Amino acid sequence: MLATGNLRCVHLTTHYSLKDACSRVKKDFILERLKLTDASFRQWGFGKTGDRRGGAQSLTAVKTGMFGREEIEEITPAVQAAISLGIDARGPFPRRFYF
Repeated sequence: MLATGNLRCVHLTTHYSLKDACSRVKKDFILERLKLTDASFRQWGFGKTGDRRGGAQSLTAVKTGMFGREEIEEITPAVQAAISLGIDARGPFPRRFYF
């Protein structure tokens, strides 16, 4: 996890090649990481829902399926499943490029 101020970032595919990282963008893998992150935050004392809000970033810059269907078929269903478990999850959020 990377942290600065109130922002904490848990990477789904750190230390994988690009090919392997893309193949790991699957609903079950994402959902397990969202559950693990939420449980860890609870254990660390982030008790209020807003303190544990999670977000999933899209794989591409858009979530229309123009560059792949991962957001539609994998990421969005994982976020929705997390919400149904009581996890305050959001997304997928489109990627932004900053310079």
